[in-house]
Amino acid sequence: LGGIGVIETKSPVDMHKVQKLLPELGVWLRPFGKLIYTMPPYIINDTDLDTVCDAIMTVAEECS
Repeated sequence: LGGIGVIETKSPVDMHKVQKLLPELGVWLRPFGKLIYTMPPYIINDTDLDTVCDAIMTVAEECS
């Protein structure tokens, strides 16, 4: 079980740029069209959740 976190951008994200940037930020997520989403487990710790959220925000700002 887990949750879902989603950011919807105005236009499709640059998939190649996103897929290169995310691992550099320490996470592996799969964007889909205009969505950048994560499905973290309920047992995720605060440090890991911060890493995921920071990465999503960075990608949303740089790649949309």
